[in-house]
Amino acid sequence: MTQRLNDGSIAKSFVITPKVDERREFLEISRDFGNPLELVREAVSNSYDAGAEEIQILFDMVQSAGEDVLRICINDDGEGMDEGALQAFFDLGNSPRREQRLQDPTVILIGEKGHGTKVYFNSARIEVTTCRGADQDEYKAVFDKPFARLNDSESSLEVQVTSRQPPSWWHGTRIEILNYNKSRRGRFSHAQLRDYVLWFTRFGSVRDELTDERDPTVMRLKGLDREEPEKLVAGHVFPKESPPTSKLLDDYMVKAPDHYARRLRRRGHLPDSPDIAYDASFWVEGDGIKSEYNPMIRRQGKPRQEGSYQVQERYGLWLCKDFVPIEARNEWIITKGREFTKFHAFFNCQAFNLTANRGSVQNTPSEILAEAEKVCKGIYHEILGSTEWTDLEYLDEQAGAYTTLKNERRGLERRVKHIKNAPRCEYKGRTILAPKQEAGVYSVFLILSILEPDLFPFEVLDYDTHQGIDIVAQPRGDTPMTETKLRYVEFKYRLSAGFNHTFDNLHSIVCWELGRQVDEEVQDAAQNRRTLQKAPPGDGEPTKYFLDDPKSPRKIEVLLLPLFIDECCGIRFQ
Repeated sequence: MTQRLNDGSIAKSFVITPKVDERREFLEISRDFGNPLELVREAVSNSYDAGAEEIQILFDMVQSAGEDVLRICINDDGEGMDEGALQAFFDLGNSPRREQRLQDPTVILIGEKGHGTKVYFNSARIEVTTCRGADQDEYKAVFDKPFARLNDSESSLEVQVTSRQPPSWWHGTRIEILNYNKSRRGRFSHAQLRDYVLWFTRFGSVRDELTDERDPTVMRLKGLDREEPEKLVAGHVFPKESPPTSKLLDDYMVKAPDHYARRLRRRGHLPDSPDIAYDASFWVEGDGIKSEYNPMIRRQGKPRQEGSYQVQERYGLWLCKDFVPIEARNEWIITKGREFTKFHAFFNCQAFNLTANRGSVQNTPSEILAEAEKVCKGIYHEILGSTEWTDLEYLDEQAGAYTTLKNERRGLERRVKHIKNAPRCEYKGRTILAPKQEAGVYSVFLILSILEPDLFPFEVLDYDTHQGIDIVAQPRGDTPMTETKLRYVEFKYRLSAGFNHTFDNLHSIVCWELGRQVDEEVQDAAQNRRTLQKAPPGDGEPTKYFLDDPKSPRKIEVLLLPLFIDECCGIRFQ
């Protein structure tokens, strides 16, 4: 269309109609599901939306063209699909569920964007057989090489469909997928599949927990490492609430906090959006009780199984839509460290808007997320002031006291045993025990300094244990302290190759054992080196060891305490 403007110029206008590169969209969405297990989530969602009472999900390996190929079979006894629903199954953005949601917002329909089943396209073959029951046609749709054809702009995206009158009455859907995700199969062990189903699919939803409505659906699941399917009961797994704290202490003693489990449930509406409802369940659980019902938690001392995880990787606060956990928001319920790991909590709100792959609630308006956070923090602080939390704190205190008492008794027994068995000597009416650690070396030194004030060639001026046991000393003699060089004397049970002080400020070393041989090096904190040397006894002098540096006129004396007191005082430990 043309138009003459006031200045005499001619203006033209035209219309642009946005278009979609369907092939590219299909390809991108099929890749948008980063976790290969999300195929299971979509399969379960579709079966639930079809009203299935029994679902089968079976993984195995089959031979195809001489190669091992992953096969996934998904069967349900739902209402099946007619021609229109089958078309929507393969279409992008064509979802009859959206209309159902608009008619009744309370209906639980996991997928309404028409994206979910496109994760199946990341495969070599999709075969769908479906029927709506008596007097209805059975349809069989085969999409051969979907992923390869999506990558080839010249290839057709046609799905071949045949129909027939089924030989016997049945209704439901059977789906077979070959070479899914190029047969990468490390995530499809039975334990990993079971864990995913019970945490992140409609079958394992928390609706039962939040609404007390039992889900009668049954699943038969088989991973690659299992011969026969396992029958699973629907619903996320929770522990039983623990007995009173007194019984927990009687049954588990120091482990009582690990077996604690109490629940707080809340239902209401967002404070500034009273039209938006929420359901919340906050369990406070110890790690021990988690391990009782969750075999995928890593346990100290146990072999690590594939797909296992630490408590902090899975527990805390989960935001849910359609009662299925979507995204963890542990920062909403944390005041310090890993406190969130005590929570097994779920907050469901149908106002959350999800990303295409259902991996996040980030499409939700920020004001709704802010209100949800406010509610969750309110529940969290309510728990902190509740008997549920004070009971757990009491158990922690009792367990801590019991642990302290137990450790004290164990430590006392160990030390009594050492006293009875340690080498000892009698000197001037005192019993002296041979040390077993650095502090003991100082104790022997201290006792002997009192019994023989002039025994050691230095005087103690100050004592500290900040960086090992050491003293500040001055050489013994008549020189006033203000005129003499003050240095460290370091105490060691065993003289080793490394030293945590510098040689510059060291007067001498007192040790119980020599971990170095004569002529071997010792290195200080500044990486300076000296060699251990020995001067034999003579003229009333005891055997002397010292650390020598040819570049320095000052030698650092090493007192090997057992030899020194033997030669000076005749003290020998028996």
